[in-house]
Amino acid sequence: MIAEQVTRAGAGTRVRFGRVNAAGVAAAVSSVLDDPAFRQAAMALQTEFAAAGGVNAAAAQVEKILVP
Repeated sequence: MIAEQVTRAGAGTRVRFGRVNAAGVAAAVSSVLDDPAFRQAAMALQTEFAAAGGVNAAAAQVEKILVP
């Protein structure tokens, strides 16, 4: 689920581990590291997460769900 969200945001690429070998993983990592579009999308996500309150806000939401 998280991989799909990252892929949709343009911040990464999805690798199906049951169907990929070491060369495929290496190629996927290289493509993400070498393409500036991935970095730009990841930076946009970072900005969005920070604007939403970052890790503290995320932890508070999890606690609301888990702690009655």
